[in-house]
Amino acid sequence: VPIPAPATVNKAPSAPEYPRGGETLPPQLEIFLREFNASANADDPTESLRFYAPTVDRYFGKTGLTRSEILRDRESFLQRWPERNYVMRGNPVIANREGNLIDVMMWVDYQVAKGSSQRSGSVTNHLRIRELDHRYEIVEIHEAKASAPVPAVSTVARPKSV
Repeated sequence: VPIPAPATVNKAPSAPEYPRGGETLPPQLEIFLREFNASANADDPTESLRFYAPTVDRYFGKTGLTRSEILRDRESFLQRWPERNYVMRGNPVIANREGNLIDVMMWVDYQVAKGSSQRSGSVTNHLRIRELDHRYEIVEIHEAKASAPVPAVSTVARPKSV
């Protein structure tokens, strides 16, 4: 059973608003992130491997994984959830930069299914990305359930001061 894409609503998110980093996302990094998100929908478990560093410090709660270990994890996930739909919402933002390490936040709506079993929701992905000669690789990734609707517009509002 195909999973329909979630409906897109073009309105500002309700409180709490989402943070916006002080730095503009470089176009090449935005392309990297959008392609990485699209790879989650691929049926080929190797599709997402090209985005990861040879060893990833943190990978969804696991530490020190190699690409081959990530591949095994990905294969297991695809067997558990053969039908997937991940949609990036809004624009990713740079939360911090230290040298060639860039901390990025991005919001994703997801739907996964296997037969009659289905799950859906929204998550905030936190990625640490290493920049190497105008190419990027993920060295850390973790996610948290989004506590508010993810942004549906192409700009993310700054938090209001209290």
